[in-house]
Amino acid sequence: MPSADASLIRTRRPPHLKDGRILLTRHRKSAQRFERVLLLNGNHVENQLAELRSKLGIDPVRSQWFSRCLVCNTLLTEAPAEKIRENVPEHVYHENILKIRFCRSCGRCYWPGTHRNRMEEQLRQWGF
Repeated sequence: MPSADASLIRTRRPPHLKDGRILLTRHRKSAQRFERVLLLNGNHVENQLAELRSKLGIDPVRSQWFSRCLVCNTLLTEAPAEKIRENVPEHVYHENILKIRFCRSCGRCYWPGTHRNRMEEQLRQWGF
């Protein structure tokens, strides 16, 4: 399976341009080929976030953390009960019914749990 960067190199007009976004990459060829690109130099997420903060002035709003699908970047919405009941563990459904979010594009479900708690703590340690 080709990498996302390899697929991007073959693309004539990458999706980030039509959406008015900035492409973040560590791939030098992608950075040289396209406009509206930020080449990240950091090897670790902490360093990459610091680069975003310093180069673009990005300071993520906490209320928007975990608001997009990890697979397709679509904004998550409230999860309709009939869509999620069969797609999440039963205990998650009953304990988090009002907190489960749903991706209308790919159908994935997200809910707050211990993994998210660890990610939030890590972001706090990094100054976010």
